[in-house]
Amino acid sequence: MKLLDINNKKFNISCIYKIINDINGKIYIGQAQNLNLRFREYRRPRAPPKLMRAFKKYGLDSFSVEIVKICSINELDKTEQFWLDKL
Repeated sequence: MKLLDINNKKFNISCIYKIINDINGKIYIGQAQNLNLRFREYRRPRAPPKLMRAFKKYGLDSFSVEIVKICSINELDKTEQFWLDKL
């Protein structure tokens, strides 16, 4: 799904997600206690600096999102690290 599609209540989930730059294939792994709120933050200047630069350079419509794993809030740190180590 496209990054811009994450904007409604069906994404009120805690999860590990992957943002993929559709142009160059670069990947960002992140975690969210509420995916919908996290992606609202990304539309403001609160995103990680490298991610913000990429959004500005390529445009938000050039990014896709995959939900890697839905998990409890208590499992987010450990699960995110697991997926980061797999890259």
